[in-house]
Amino acid sequence: MAGVCDPSFAAVREAFEANFAAGLEAGAACAVVVDGRLVVDLWGGVAAVATGRPWAPDTLVDCRSATKGLTALALAIVADRGQIDLDAPVRRYWPELRADPTVRQALSHQAGIPVLDGLPAGAILDWDVMAAAVAAQEPLWAPGERHGYHGASFGWLVGEPVRRAAAEPLAAFLGREVFDRLGVEGFMGTPAADHGRVADLVWGRPAHGAARRPPTGPQGAAPTLAQRMYAPVLPPLAPAMNAPAFRAAAIPVTGATVTARTFATIFGELARDGGSLVSAPMARALGGIEVDGEDAVLGVPIARTPGYELTPSWADDGRPGHCWGSPGGGGVVTFADPVARVGFAYLDNASWAGPPGADPRAAGIIRALYGCL
Repeated sequence: MAGVCDPSFAAVREAFEANFAAGLEAGAACAVVVDGRLVVDLWGGVAAVATGRPWAPDTLVDCRSATKGLTALALAIVADRGQIDLDAPVRRYWPELRADPTVRQALSHQAGIPVLDGLPAGAILDWDVMAAAVAAQEPLWAPGERHGYHGASFGWLVGEPVRRAAAEPLAAFLGREVFDRLGVEGFMGTPAADHGRVADLVWGRPAHGAARRPPTGPQGAAPTLAQRMYAPVLPPLAPAMNAPAFRAAAIPVTGATVTARTFATIFGELARDGGSLVSAPMARALGGIEVDGEDAVLGVPIARTPGYELTPSWADDGRPGHCWGSPGGGGVVTFADPVARVGFAYLDNASWAGPPGADPRAAGIIRALYGCL
């Protein structure tokens, strides 16, 4: 293990190291910011299982669906400047959109278009192809009628209004207004010169040997709503997530590459009344509940804010219920605690292969964190 850890947070280091000792990790990083100060910045293991390339201080991690938190933050910044109204119809900024949610409903996965039909292979790599598909999609339910995870469409429902309001690509806006402003590293569309720094994703706990594919269900069975929702970002419609084409594309729902300290710094700013990113009223709004109850796509209870999720009711990790953030597939956890003024990030490259909700890795670290506060 390497990195730095304030002595007051030694238990966090111990919990992080315990995951490796138990054989639960390939490589991972963890960072904590408290009241604007980086108190934990740890990394360890291998960034590439096949070659043994070690995790380094500047290793970038595909943060998977935590990417949505960056897209939502871009909209919050634009809205904070009065360029977008959260309660206005998305159509005000994107007239071509067939569905008619408000911006707030789009942010909280209530728009009614969780699936996208008829996409060509590779669509997720092309912003304009995906925007056209989202605009044309027939809704499954009326906006606000229910909420269900918009795993692919969210990025364009939120990101296209930002692109139009800011008059520039979302990736460029994030680069200037978030990463450069805070002095941290991150890309939505990783330059080819930096691909060698990105950790390779693997499926399954490394202690179980070779990487495994996620289950696909019985052969010949009709795809579930969740499978249809995820289809645009998975093979065969999309390249594998380790492929150069996937890493290079600016995909506003997955694939952004960051370090753990990047996300901890971002959420640390938001946790102290918005810091240098947004105003205090906007920071409070981002943590305010919009909808709660069973997700119509995933089938689990989720409480959503404008662009983020509150601490899950089923989480057993010591987080207070007022924390809000953006999780990512495979075990990624990022959140802000506006009461303790904490920003937290745990990023890994070996997806949890056990039962859903039972991943002990971030949970142990978070429990240790709150024991130190």
